[in-house]
Amino acid sequence: GTKDRYVNFTFPNPFQNGEQAIAIAPVIDNARVIHHYILYSSTGSFVTGWAPGGVNSIYADDLGLVIDPAHYPGFRLQVHYNNIDGPDATDASGVAMCTTKTPGRQQVGVVTMGAFAINIPPRTPTTINGTCSNLAKPGKTLHVVSGSAHMHMTGTGFRTELFGSNGQSKAVITNIPDGTWSFDNQRPQPNL
Repeated sequence: GTKDRYVNFTFPNPFQNGEQAIAIAPVIDNARVIHHYILYSSTGSFVTGWAPGGVNSIYADDLGLVIDPAHYPGFRLQVHYNNIDGPDATDASGVAMCTTKTPGRQQVGVVTMGAFAINIPPRTPTTINGTCSNLAKPGKTLHVVSGSAHMHMTGTGFRTELFGSNGQSKAVITNIPDGTWSFDNQRPQPNL
């Protein structure tokens, strides 16, 4: 009977030291009520997520997502349920991972860019600036693999652009032109 609810499921890390995810798939049981999920580490790091329209993530042969217990002692799967239209419902959604213990893959991670507390007045194009300077390490290069947007059902367009420290545009990460946003098609933008 609850229209909008966040439920957290916690569990110990089932993987071994050095293990990396090479593919991730959403396991969606009741699409009518699941709004999205986010898999966090027990220390609060964003590991992966899914929203309607999301697809399997299959990393390139030289990439792997760090999931081992040395980094993450456990996980928390936060599921946002939204049951506006119907009767009580049950759900057994989750996330499946293919993994490897073969060393030598470059580490992949998920970064949330921009701002968390966004309050945009209706029908008002708005620019939100955020920084990821804390990710820069001397001698290390970061590569953006893909990007995705999440605007619930009220957004109409979304663009994420990466600027260098000199203020020059380096890349457009996501580009959903105004009027084309679809809540049911929240798949990541192609690899860059």
